Amino acid sequence: MIQHDPITKEPYIRLPAPLSHIILTPPRLEEDITNNNNNNNNNNEAGNPPTGDLSAAITALNDPRVFLWLEGPPYPYLADHASSFIRRSHAECQRILRSAEQEQEQGKWADGCPFTDIRDTSLPSPSPSSGPVESGDAKSIAQASKIGDFKVVRYPFYELARGSDEQRDARLRNEALTAGDEAIEWSVGFWLAPSHHRQGIMSAALQSIISEWAIPRMNAWTIGACTFVENTGSKKTLEKCGFVFQETIIQGSAELPEAKGGGRRDLHVLKWRRNI
Repeated sequence: MIQHDPITKEPYIRLPAPLSHIILTPPRLEEDITNNNNNNNNNNEAGNPPTGDLSAAITALNDPRVFLWLEGPPYPYLADHASSFIRRSHAECQRILRSAEQEQEQGKWADGCPFTDIRDTSLPSPSPSSGPVESGDAKSIAQASKIGDFKVVRYPFYELARGSDEQRDARLRNEALTAGDEAIEWSVGFWLAPSHHRQGIMSAALQSIISEWAIPRMNAWTIGACTFVENTGSKKTLEKCGFVFQETIIQGSAELPEAKGGGRRDLHVLKWRRNI
């Protein structure tokens, strides 16, 4: 169920017990946390990413327990990388939220998922000036520490030859489909801070996104994902959420920097398909 912070009006999804201290929110800029007006200043993109969110991303994406399993983020992952990514994500997710409000009234579908940040309401506030966090109240929601991130985007067709005309055409056809079209293929990617590994958080978060947003608000029918072959943890997470192994793509990754092992790595492709 989509809930709203009574102070900031920020929408969020709370995971079911025993993980109810974990919430999923849109990306934040400082105005989202400090502005208590009813409109929450959602059209203002000039704020700065919260210091705690920057620190969480920089720490995790420079940790070999995280970055070695990710193809995309640069390494080393710097403050400028984190700030730029959060700003872009914030703008995109606010666009989705604004459109989703209108589209729901008109019986239309959302073109994406705005809940990308995984947060822990039980941790101490990442901002020293914010005071202690009392888990479960509105203050803990607004100050909940970022522990992970995931993104739902149009599927890039990993199984087609990278850079080929066939892959390009498949992507263009998929991108051209109107929001809510049952033929759209979506894709999901994620990371989680090592402090929260092996607690079932990522599988619960992904299941919640699928049931609370992707199905009822996006009309999603197919979601794909890929992992490096050696990344058994992420593969198990996806399978726990109903994703089914499709195939292994030999040397299917992009050319990786030496810091990530160099060369190209084999990929597992998995897909979730909605049951009628």
